[in-house]
Amino acid sequence: MTYEPTADQGYILVATVGASWVSVSTEFGCRPVVCLDLDRNTTFDQADALQLADGIRKAADIVALITSTTRTFTS
Repeated sequence: MTYEPTADQGYILVATVGASWVSVSTEFGCRPVVCLDLDRNTTFDQADALQLADGIRKAADIVALITSTTRTFTS
């Protein structure tokens, strides 16, 4: 899901690793949310890190890194 806010709105960035969009979107009520599903496999890799960095640059609030299981960080 992609949400581009206007300059005065701001939004919440939620980066998930193995968590579903539905479980994330219900936690933050009516605030606009951008959900990055960083990891569909088993490791958090360089591509995931670049995607997260891009999201952080755009976000007004960094709220949570939600994990459903322990993940391995790799280079």
